[in-house]
Amino acid sequence: MDTNAHYTLTLGAFLNAIAALTLHAPDSGSLAKERQKWAENLPLPAELEGIRDTLKALSHGTPLPEQELLQRAAKYAALPSPDGKASSHYLSCVFQHISLSGSTAKHGKQQIYAPSTLDKAVFPVESLQKGAFPDHAKAFCEKLRELPTDIGAPLFLKAFLSLCENFLWCVPFPGTTTATGYEISAYDAARIQSAIAQALLVAEDSDTPFLLCGGDISGIQSYIFNASSEHSKGLAKFYRARSFYLQALTKSVVLAILDATGLGPCAQIMDAGGRFVLLLPATDKIKAQLATLEQKLQHWLFDHFHGELGVSLSYDTCLGTDELSGPAFRAAFDRFNDALDSAKLHKFSRLMQSRTSPVSDLDYTKGICELCRLNPQSDTLKHKDVRVCEQCRAQIDTIGFRLPKTQYTYLIYEKKTAEKLSRDEVPLFNDISLRFAEEIDAKETAQVLEISNIRNREDHAFHPLAAHLPVFTEEDIARWEKDGLGEKDEEQLIHQGLPVKKDEPKNLSMLAEESRHMECDPETQENALVGVALLGTLKADVDNLGLIFSAGLGKAISIANSAALSRMMNHFFAYQLVQRIKNEFPNIYVVFAGGDDLFLLGPWDNIVEFAKILAEDFKRYVGGNPCITLSAGIAISKPHVPMRTLGEQAEELLERSKEWRGDSSGVIQKNAVTLFDITQSWKDFPERLEEAKLFESMLRTGKLSMGSIFRLLHYSQEARRVYCEGKLEHIIYRSRMHYNFARHIEPHIQQGESESGEQDIEYLTAKEEKLLSALMTDHKKLITARLPLSCALYRLRKE
Repeated sequence: MDTNAHYTLTLGAFLNAIAALTLHAPDSGSLAKERQKWAENLPLPAELEGIRDTLKALSHGTPLPEQELLQRAAKYAALPSPDGKASSHYLSCVFQHISLSGSTAKHGKQQIYAPSTLDKAVFPVESLQKGAFPDHAKAFCEKLRELPTDIGAPLFLKAFLSLCENFLWCVPFPGTTTATGYEISAYDAARIQSAIAQALLVAEDSDTPFLLCGGDISGIQSYIFNASSEHSKGLAKFYRARSFYLQALTKSVVLAILDATGLGPCAQIMDAGGRFVLLLPATDKIKAQLATLEQKLQHWLFDHFHGELGVSLSYDTCLGTDELSGPAFRAAFDRFNDALDSAKLHKFSRLMQSRTSPVSDLDYTKGICELCRLNPQSDTLKHKDVRVCEQCRAQIDTIGFRLPKTQYTYLIYEKKTAEKLSRDEVPLFNDISLRFAEEIDAKETAQVLEISNIRNREDHAFHPLAAHLPVFTEEDIARWEKDGLGEKDEEQLIHQGLPVKKDEPKNLSMLAEESRHMECDPETQENALVGVALLGTLKADVDNLGLIFSAGLGKAISIANSAALSRMMNHFFAYQLVQRIKNEFPNIYVVFAGGDDLFLLGPWDNIVEFAKILAEDFKRYVGGNPCITLSAGIAISKPHVPMRTLGEQAEELLERSKEWRGDSSGVIQKNAVTLFDITQSWKDFPERLEEAKLFESMLRTGKLSMGSIFRLLHYSQEARRVYCEGKLEHIIYRSRMHYNFARHIEPHIQQGESESGEQDIEYLTAKEEKLLSALMTDHKKLITARLPLSCALYRLRKE
């Protein structure tokens, strides 16, 4: 393939996409004139100036081989034919067309996207005033002219694509709808057109010119959490470093494939939560290259992780030109997913076929790593007397140390053999290394495969960090000192022997401590620490995701809108939710988030509050489509419980939510959350939390005692045994409950006017009385009351 061919095809495809936005600028012309303007004025690196004449010819519609390839690519992807006009409407929500009932009807009112960059909250809305595009177009043009052109063609192209995604994701591709009736953004249309065109360029003579190549990482949870908990001081950084390392490892595999095949970055059509998909030319040469890489990858993974971590590859699914849209694409994509799932069951097959011994020959004479408990010791952590392996040292000292520090803006992936690595670089697959940088020196980018900006979208390719590690702020330390959450050791605040210092990560025990707070005791009228120091662990994922991708788009399915759907779903979990956590719930630790799922840890009350927001935000994000839901499980535990156990507990509760039937129909509905052994729909969950506040209020005012709360919890459990388990011998709880209600609750129910001797009695409000009365008469209400009762108890109980 011509060295510059994929640059020509990619930039040529994006001329229409850029013109679709700049058509809205005040001084714009027709679509053709905008294409021509950008073909002449698009900033390019010096080594790409040679393709400018070709871009100009493409913008004028000159019949060239590249023009034919792009036209065929658009046809095969069922993209619209540009009509030369600026779209008079806004892009509709990509999730609104999803239906699992066989109908293609939209759900509810039309939802559209406001023109904005992806770093804003990208929720669809019902209506917008006209005229929002010009300012968006102006901002894009300014940023486009600021693109760095002195970093070489490969890095420039990735920065260009990242900028286009940030601005063009919300711009309708000219022509309004695809041939299948599905609207698509200018960014997604141009990217998939480029991917198809470069595959056609290489495999044009084949009846099945396209090859789906995918990868999926497995063993994530065990890899992150199998660390020893003896050295808690560095454990939080270690977990965060490992979570990030998995993202970098996946990136290195993709970079290795693109580097070996010589294809441009648009070949990667999906990237979500450790799973990636590439559209490659289906040639014997590329299949052989993939087989070689797969064998090399399996050897490398086994040597470094000894079977604990695997990356499965699948590259057997070939597609014809008529299999990129409609039912044919659905069938092909289902075959591909089945093949990838099958590959995960044989993740070291090539290793075994090569007769490599599965028995490790590592030298443990120096001892075993005190953190991962897997590799031999080889070094000592900086500033800490912990004997670790080289892998753990690199992850903590390089990733764990630099990741939280805002001055490290860039990640640099470059080709470098192991013997040339410094201690500040992390080795990845295929002699690719990772290092952090505060700034970029354009003179030192010859061997660089990618530069990722992890802090903002200002320059270079943006890479969202789907992670967040809570650290102490000055405000935190002041509150801890005021509320007595730590102990004083001379002038240093400590917690369980560890210093409480600004910018230091909070370990699990410290996060649990954040669920305690100072409150005035109604009996003594003195401030006291209340609340139980507990951790909340939340796992959530999208319900029926496979069905959504396979059947949700109906006949309108195509490789283009499937890629768009995947990208937008990943954006919600990997970026939008993480940003909200950083800004509003800084004490929540994001273990991982991306694709369609997330795993969070934090103070139990923060986690419960965030779960409600998670469900509300997700519903808004998918335009209120009832076919797209998510389920969650929340485990509450003491902070000393091993991280792996926390994950397993939350996973078990998540599975219960996915089995929730909800009503007497017996149909599994999912779309639920399980907390305190109670599964509730997201619709009812906020009501349970409001009930928890009512119970808290009754405790604070003395209308209920802690003893009353414990008794109600007991009655709730007894009701469950009777009505859910059929143990009728427990029905006696009802008479005991009536007796206790009469004795402890009825005195707080106001009967007419108060008498003079009853002035000190705190009477129930109407809402409180209604809630308690419902517990007496409705056994279902009593059973689910375990959730709000437990919340109130843990919020106000003294340790």
